[in-house]
Amino acid sequence: MNPTHLFLGTQLDNMSDMKAKGRGARGESSGTSKLSNPEVLSIRSQRAAGRTFASLSEEFGVSVAT
Repeated sequence: MNPTHLFLGTQLDNMSDMKAKGRGARGESSGTSKLSNPEVLSIRSQRAAGRTFASLSEEFGVSVAT
C-alpha cells in the first residue's frame, strides 16, 4: 500500500472519486451481473409491451426480483 495514494474523506467523497475515475462497475461489466445489456433492453421493451415479470423471468432464467 502506498500512503501517498490515500486521502482523508467521507464515504461520499470516496464514491465520487471512484465515479470520477471510472472505476465503478455497472451493468454487464459487474462481476455479479446475470443479464447482458441487450437482454436488459429486450426485457424492458417486452415489459412495456405488456409481458409479465413472471413470464420474462422464466424466459431469461432469472428470478422475478432480478
